[in-house]
Amino acid sequence: MRHDLGDRLGIAESLIGLAAAVLPAEPADAARLVGAAESLRSGGGAVPTPRLQADVELALAAAAGAGTVEGCRAEGTALPQEQAVELALRLSGRFAPGGTT
Repeated sequence: MRHDLGDRLGIAESLIGLAAAVLPAEPADAARLVGAAESLRSGGGAVPTPRLQADVELALAAAAGAGTVEGCRAEGTALPQEQAVELALRLSGRFAPGGTT
């Protein structure tokens, strides 16, 4: 919905929330979502709130165990908004009740 409304900052916040949700099963994709969110936020000239920054740091620290967090984060930063939303929708479908994990 936020994508349809053109709410870039809302999309960024949603990507961070989804990153936290998928982190245990998909740490690389969680890092990609974080990178995409950071790109959207900085592209809009916004800085994260302290709560959002804490969420980002928590997701990245947990994903660090995957060993590829920085590379995946950089991949996410390079994703166009449309591709970041597609990744988020694909992941949210997999982790929704009745989805396939």
